[in-house]
Amino acid sequence: MTTLRPLDIRRALVSFDLALRAENKSPGTVGLYSLAVRQLIAYLEGEGGSSQVGDITRDEINGYLSGLHEQFKPSTVHTRYRGLQAFFKFLKQEGEIQESPMRNMRPPRLPEVLVPVLSEDDIKSLLNSCVGSSFEERRDLALIRLFVSTGARRGELINLRYKPEVPEENDISLDPPSVRVIGKGNRERIVPFDTRTAQAIDRYLRLREVHNHAYMPWLWLARKGRLSPTGVLQMIRRRARLAGLGRVNVHQLRHTFAHHWLSDGGNESDLMQLAGWRSRTMIDRYARSAAGERAAAATKRYGLGNRI
Repeated sequence: MTTLRPLDIRRALVSFDLALRAENKSPGTVGLYSLAVRQLIAYLEGEGGSSQVGDITRDEINGYLSGLHEQFKPSTVHTRYRGLQAFFKFLKQEGEIQESPMRNMRPPRLPEVLVPVLSEDDIKSLLNSCVGSSFEERRDLALIRLFVSTGARRGELINLRYKPEVPEENDISLDPPSVRVIGKGNRERIVPFDTRTAQAIDRYLRLREVHNHAYMPWLWLARKGRLSPTGVLQMIRRRARLAGLGRVNVHQLRHTFAHHWLSDGGNESDLMQLAGWRSRTMIDRYARSAAGERAAAATKRYGLGNRI
């Protein structure tokens, strides 16, 4: 029987982080998985448990997850579970443990939460809240239009590069209108958009040219430099309040794009390509948000009762 050398969980986390980055996992995934391990470390310290990875038990992991259920939403606990699962799988593959303490464990039950989508009138109200000639108004209008016309993720749009002096390095084109985004797994894709959105971006670019930070290689700027992911979230929420829509988050815009694409009769395979999904599971997840509404609309168009 092989005798494994002791390995402290903190040292193991360093190697785990490196392995995730070597696999080209997104920074968000690396951060979330590492957070799960760090929180487990804190739990073990509080309970007087061993810090050696080979000593960690299933009961200790269940205790850690149970504590999370008292503080966080099920989706957060599910994410922590997946992070720990990946951590112990890595340790087994590296020969640091013989078996994962999570073997045969089932992930926490994740109740289905339907993300509300915005109606066409809601979207128009959101866009109308940005009407004006100031830098922020033109930027916000262009960015929101790009969200709802491409369905791209926040991280994808916030990282768009813009170098007018080196056009081949730009991630955005106005002729033809399209963006080049880097999605999960570092996969690149080209997503087209409409000419009205191209016009809104062109108006923003004219003011960007005289911005104090126009030299920066990023498309979206703020007063102090590059527009941050948090800045995007704050902007969406501010515009939603002005539009009288209440609380709106960035991911709702992606769900809204998918819903309207399907409602308008768009092809599911094309939607997968545009959204950067590799699994049809994601189509099902996003389609559920307003499936009833689409079914009711389809009944009006196609139902037998309308023809007899």
